Amino acid sequence: MTTETLDRKNWLLNAGIYFLIAGVFLWLCYPIMAFMWELWFESETHNNGVLIPLVSGYLVWGKRDQLRQWTITASWRGFIFLLFAALIFTAGIIGAERFTQEVSMVLLLIGVVWFNFGNRFCRAMAFPLLLLFLMIPPPHIFYNNLSVKLQLLSTKISMFFLHLIGVTVYSEGNIIYLPSMQLEVAAACSGIRSLFSLFTLGVIFAYIAQKRSSARLLLALSSIPIAILFNGLRISGTCILAQYWSPKITDSFNHFMSGWVVFIFAFAVMLLINKIIDKVLNYTQRHN
Repeated sequence: MTTETLDRKNWLLNAGIYFLIAGVFLWLCYPIMAFMWELWFESETHNNGVLIPLVSGYLVWGKRDQLRQWTITASWRGFIFLLFAALIFTAGIIGAERFTQEVSMVLLLIGVVWFNFGNRFCRAMAFPLLLLFLMIPPPHIFYNNLSVKLQLLSTKISMFFLHLIGVTVYSEGNIIYLPSMQLEVAAACSGIRSLFSLFTLGVIFAYIAQKRSSARLLLALSSIPIAILFNGLRISGTCILAQYWSPKITDSFNHFMSGWVVFIFAFAVMLLINKIIDKVLNYTQRHN
């Protein structure tokens, strides 16, 4: 038997093992994937989750030339991690807890990659794999509590800007009282959807735009106060237009359009922060 024939048999054997592992993984996780797929398209808040696997796959594809040069070696650390992920997955199934199952599904995928391809491959694919956690909708308790807090915070921010420009207004909780009408900062106006979307975009943008971990972290975290601040500005603008132009500005279409406009401006601020970080890093390098 020639060396070429042996190499071909080994390649077919390894490919068969990988396909078998992938099949078992899909069989175990299909109910979770189906639920998440349905939620992505039913909920406006979580519909950005459908893009995360595509972005993650694209980032892995971009490393294909680098990955091809490395030798594939199994990792026992990856095997231990895979067992740990399997225990969490089992606990989620037994407890019928959706969030635990979704988190453990990503952990299982990381464990499979780590065990089968080794430490070096797993480090190279760390960000695309960890990015998959952002496709998971948060637990309802966390989501509802955060939404309520953002409603109150957005109301306070909008009140600050309205008072700053001299508009006569006061608030009680999440209700804003204008001279001719009152507006409620409802759950849809809390900014939680734009917060999740901008944070996800900020994490991806920070990974691509910056090389240092500290700069990436700073840029990604900056998306949180930016999203909150701009949502307060959006509510302030809505109040002004509703008071001095037309109450129809608060209808669903205008609400949707204003959300997109504010999101674009918020991302523009992130671009500016990225430029500032670049200038600071360049200045530091030149003077060290």
